[in-house]
Amino acid sequence: MPAITFDGADDGVMSIGGTAAHARHFTGPYQHRVVPGAGHNLPQEKPQDFADAVLELVNASRP
Repeated sequence: MPAITFDGADDGVMSIGGTAAHARHFTGPYQHRVVPGAGHNLPQEKPQDFADAVLELVNASRP
């Protein structure tokens, strides 16, 4: 199953790159993205970026 993880460039809770180390937990296609102008709650702060990533994953999984 493909996966995309995110870090908000302005996250005050985790350092940038914090979820990049999670790649080893995924066996399928994996991407890590740093989103400018986003903090720790990316779906709320950057809903279009989040929705675009979800649609990208859905479209990638279609035969």
